[in-house]
Amino acid sequence: MPPLVLWLVACATTPLAPARTHDAYVLERAWSEDLREAVAAGDEVLDGFRVQAVAVDHATWTLPDDVLPTLAGRRATPVARIEAGARVDASLGRVLGSVVNRWRALGVKVDAVEVDHDCPIASLASYADALAEVREALPRDVALWVTVLPGWLDAPQAVKRVRTAVDGTVLHVHAVEASLGSPHFDPDAAEQWVRRYAALGSRPFRVALPVRGVHVDADGRLAASDQGMPVAAAPDDERTLLGALRQAPPRGWVGTDWAAVPAKRGGWTVQALASVLGTGPANDGVADAASGRCSVAPAEGEGCEAAEAPAP
Repeated sequence: MPPLVLWLVACATTPLAPARTHDAYVLERAWSEDLREAVAAGDEVLDGFRVQAVAVDHATWTLPDDVLPTLAGRRATPVARIEAGARVDASLGRVLGSVVNRWRALGVKVDAVEVDHDCPIASLASYADALAEVREALPRDVALWVTVLPGWLDAPQAVKRVRTAVDGTVLHVHAVEASLGSPHFDPDAAEQWVRRYAALGSRPFRVALPVRGVHVDADGRLAASDQGMPVAAAPDDERTLLGALRQAPPRGWVGTDWAAVPAKRGGWTVQALASVLGTGPANDGVADAASGRCSVAPAEGEGCEAAEAPAP
């Protein structure tokens, strides 16, 4: 067979690398006009949004329908935040199923839901059983995703049970160590966690990364912008991690979830995200940490504050 034919046959039989998507979390319960505009503008670099739709503590909160026109025509994943002590069972699946039906009726593209719960390691086995109940109560065409904490890696068998109970998982690596009293993102530690996690199963998973200005609580989980502490997340660190994962993709890695939607101004913009993803200039929309200058002018009354919170 001629060499050209052999090459064409090889190309035709070599599977293409999976397309990895980029989503952003929207954790706000009250949507400002700026946030609505940011979601609308996010289509330039994002494939979808992971939106806090339900919060379960002593009572159950659900996102008001008046924000849904902003999401109409866009892919969005309703997220249920389950606080410590709240039950996870089939009733949560029914609540999320109702959210899915309502969102779809208003034009939102929904194909999955996400459960966000900081389960204690000792309870992971029972948590996996509870998630199976949630999955059974969901509509058949809706996938169930759950968040995963790096600390769970110390219980690999329990983690495997959780992964088996759901359709996909999101490994959160936002604040990996304390540095001078502030949460700090370490790309080397994050990569080690991702690769350890990938070795525990073959089902799809995503990696959740910090952005400049995102806040975390004392346990390192995402918090609203008016709570917790800001994470120091530099764009070069995020590029380093993404570059390493792209060069040697972990088994099952299907995408990245950013901790916030890019804003119109400040350190975390569409241009900043594009630069991290490699689709825009390397310093577009981010602070020059050495000089404190901004490559995009901040809003009146705002400073770049590059030394305190490096941008992506």
